[in-house]
Amino acid sequence: MVPKNYVLHAEPGSITTTGHPVGFVVEGDPDNPDGRRVVSSPASGGQSSSTVDSNGDFSLHLDAPLDVGTPGEPHVLKILIRALGTRGDTVSLPVGSKDLRGGAKDSCGEDGLICLNGKNVPVQIVSVPAGSDIWRELAQRKTTTASGTLVDAVGMIRAAFEKKRTSAKGSILVLDVGHLGAVVTPRLIASYWETHGDPVAEFELREAWVIGATVRSSFQFVAPVGARR
Repeated sequence: MVPKNYVLHAEPGSITTTGHPVGFVVEGDPDNPDGRRVVSSPASGGQSSSTVDSNGDFSLHLDAPLDVGTPGEPHVLKILIRALGTRGDTVSLPVGSKDLRGGAKDSCGEDGLICLNGKNVPVQIVSVPAGSDIWRELAQRKTTTASGTLVDAVGMIRAAFEKKRTSAKGSILVLDVGHLGAVVTPRLIASYWETHGDPVAEFELREAWVIGATVRSSFQFVAPVGARR
C-alpha cells in the first residue's frame, strides 16, 4: 500500500470524526450569511467537497467511493437518532433490533424503524438529488461535479419529496443530503417553505428532515419565522 498524507484545511466551524473506520467532516457554520464550505471524507474512502455563497449558489465535487442509497442508510439513521435526541426526544432502536435499520421491513416500505418517545415509528429515506444521473456518472467516472442556484437546490428538495408522495405517509421522511454538504442550511429550508409551504402537511408525513453528514448539518422541516404556512 502506498503511504498517503492527508492535510485538513479548516475554516471557522467544526471538525468531526464519524464512524468506524474513521471518517472526517470539516464544516463551516450553516448560519453564516456569507456562505460556507463543507468537506466530507467518509469511511467509504471517497470525498465530497462543496461550497455555497451568500446568494445560495452552490458548487459540488464528488469522488468515489461514496455510500449512496441503501448502503448509506445506516449512517443516515444514526444521524437522525442523534438529531432527535438533541431536540430532546427519547429515541433508540426498537427492543430486539439486530441491525441499525431497527428491524424495518422492506415489504412495508420501511427503510428504518426507530423507537421515538416509547412508540415505534417507520422511517423512509430518499437520496438527494433523487434523479440517478449524478450517481450514475459518479459510478462510471469515479468523479463528478455539479453547480446551481438556491432555486435549483430547492428544486432538488422538491423532487425528493415528490418521489415519496404516495409511499411515505405517516412516516418520518428523511432526505439524505449527506453528499451535498454546504448546500444544506436554514436558508434552504426557509426558501423551500416560501416556495412550496409545509411538506409535512402536504405529503401527510409524521415529520420531515434533511440529514447531512453531521447533526449540525441536519434540519427538521418546521416553519421559519415569516414562512408561508
